[in-house]
Amino acid sequence: PFAGESLVDLVKREKSEAVSLKLAQIAKCNGVAASAHGIMVSEKTAITAKSSESSLRLMSKRLYVKLLALAFCFLACGTSFYGLTCCAGSLSPNLHINLVLMSFADILGYILALSAGRFGRVAVQSVGFYWAAACLLLCGILEPGSPFVVALAILGRFGIDICFTTVYIFLVSSFPASCRDFVLGPCAVSARLGSILAPYLGTLPASVSCPGFGILCLVAGLLTRCLAETPK
Repeated sequence: PFAGESLVDLVKREKSEAVSLKLAQIAKCNGVAASAHGIMVSEKTAITAKSSESSLRLMSKRLYVKLLALAFCFLACGTSFYGLTCCAGSLSPNLHINLVLMSFADILGYILALSAGRFGRVAVQSVGFYWAAACLLLCGILEPGSPFVVALAILGRFGIDICFTTVYIFLVSSFPASCRDFVLGPCAVSARLGSILAPYLGTLPASVSCPGFGILCLVAGLLTRCLAETPK
């Protein structure tokens, strides 16, 4: 507790001399002689940490591909989720009923997202995006204002709710701990960018905006295959 600085952090930063000094101080406080063996182990750990950082640099291209895929998934979720809320009045004349139905879809979607741990997050998120894409694309074919358009939009919202839950878990499962803080920034910006675009797209007729949301979900479903599953 009185070391002043974590030995693990010093090892990660390859401060071998500082590690040796700290070990000597700890040994002096405990009234024992400093062990050269302990210092050798620390140096070996520093080499291991250095090799792991080198492997991380070698994997950087693959990590950037995952980052772009996940950022687009955040963009698709943000645009589609808030876009459907903004265009709820154009789905049918009864705005309040549409919002209530979307709220129920949100609750069911968040509950069903719990199944991702059993069936796999990649599979669940892919199916959620494909389901939402199919429902929203069909909204552009049917007659505007019909009950079928409302039903398909609600079902599409249900799939988006599932994906909006699982994308946050992929921040942990697809990236090592050393770069998660870097990954969170672009993904959060993508989600906020989607929420900015949503009101403008929501002003369009439902026969135009819903298929647009469906295309975003379709692409996001394909890019989900680039993300990694958490090992069990």
